[in-house]
Amino acid sequence: MEKKKQIGEHIVDHLSERMNEEIVDPVLDEWLAEDESNQEDFKRYKEIWKETGSYLEQETFNAQYAWDKIDRINKERDNKRKRLVNIGYIISGVAATFITNGILFFETSKKPSPWKFTSLIFSFAL
Repeated sequence: MEKKKQIGEHIVDHLSERMNEEIVDPVLDEWLAEDESNQEDFKRYKEIWKETGSYLEQETFNAQYAWDKIDRINKERDNKRKRLVNIGYIISGVAATFITNGILFFETSKKPSPWKFTSLIFSFAL
């Protein structure tokens, strides 16, 4: 267990200081020479180290880009809200038109229209 802990520390030291260089640590070199599985393990550790290192690299923060993105998102939300309100007005207008036309149709169909009598009178007069 003690040897594994030491090897782990040597691997971390090598990968953090000189990952792409040749191994100069005698303990690590001896461990790699002991068994082929150690070499395979070391290759895996090295790949993992590279992959995790790429996630840890800091990117420069661009404040203007961040504010532009926030503004763009807010404008999209406002446009969506305006579209929904306009659709609501359209639906309300269509519904009011149908209701009004329905009421007028049923009210006029109950009572005889004065135009009907007028058309009848003109048809007899001619």
